[in-house]
Amino acid sequence: MKNNIVLIMPSLGFGGAERVAISLCNWIVDNTNNNVTILNFDAKVPAYELNKKINVINFKNDSNDRIKAIINRYKFCKNNLSKLNANIVFTMFYKSELYAYFSKPQSTILIGSERCNILERNFFGKFFSRFAAKKCDGFIFQTNDVRNYYPSKVVKKSIVIPNAISNAKVYEVKVNSNQKEKIITAMGRLDEQKGFDTLIRAFAIVNKKHCDYILKIFGEGSEREALQNLIDDLELQKFVQLCGTKSDAINDVANSKIFVLSSRYEGMPNALIEAMATGTACISTDCKFGPSELIDDGKNGLLVPVDDVEVLAEKILFLIENENVRKNIEKNAIEIRKKLNANTIYKKYYDYFVGVKNEK
Repeated sequence: MKNNIVLIMPSLGFGGAERVAISLCNWIVDNTNNNVTILNFDAKVPAYELNKKINVINFKNDSNDRIKAIINRYKFCKNNLSKLNANIVFTMFYKSELYAYFSKPQSTILIGSERCNILERNFFGKFFSRFAAKKCDGFIFQTNDVRNYYPSKVVKKSIVIPNAISNAKVYEVKVNSNQKEKIITAMGRLDEQKGFDTLIRAFAIVNKKHCDYILKIFGEGSEREALQNLIDDLELQKFVQLCGTKSDAINDVANSKIFVLSSRYEGMPNALIEAMATGTACISTDCKFGPSELIDDGKNGLLVPVDDVEVLAEKILFLIENENVRKNIEKNAIEIRKKLNANTIYKKYYDYFVGVKNEK
């Protein structure tokens, strides 16, 4: 039976959840005969390539009043879900889950998903995250650890599906360990969550012993000026580059000897997944959540405590000074390509959607 699947998203801009959402929709229209529509609360152009078979309906907010905007978004969802005859609705954030729950036709299946770290939300954010999850017919978690913070009512109807390698360019990368450059890479939004200040401080220690290495950080965000000031204060202008957003940054990662994820918290870090899939030796903070479910410490990557400048510097130096260890980690890391293959992961999403619908 052909389904009318609708995804509700606050944005289709740059971000891990947005990339997963678009990749999932692309997979469904490429591999099934279902109709797929995205209701987009942000009218901006999608940051990632979207299959032309996917219908995108943008919300146009004509009110500066917050309450009116909420009401208008509710009407937007209600009208479109009815017109589209949606029988499966998928959302990725608790606010979208609430809009979907209150606006969907009674017979429509609602499947939610937690993409962030619930522990970093305030009291109301935690309350509504759990409340919204209870109202869903099914729920998808990225990690087992995150699932443990939700009520048993949610856990019983849920499934854990890790992120797929959504960036097809990863598979085009030709891995040659002997040609990697003396570069350390990092990638993500330039904000407090990503801990780039810790990474830069750790690199300052590394630089004293290995001034032939460069640190490249890819991404944009509100902390750019603060991070540049830190680079200037540490006199690292020649050695640390804030490279901005770059569409083919994965090639830079693949050509680097080390990739570092310095986050203070995560949901499931796509940047780490992609870096491992390029066959790059990765160091990650052992933050909640995700890295410890991807990295077997010492085998396919290294884990370090959050915000520990000295230990991070020590591990970077260890990989620089132990070539055989680094190459062995590279070899093991690339195995993630099989485990998190997009076709395998998105089929799990789709099979779960259909399974929940059939049960109801």
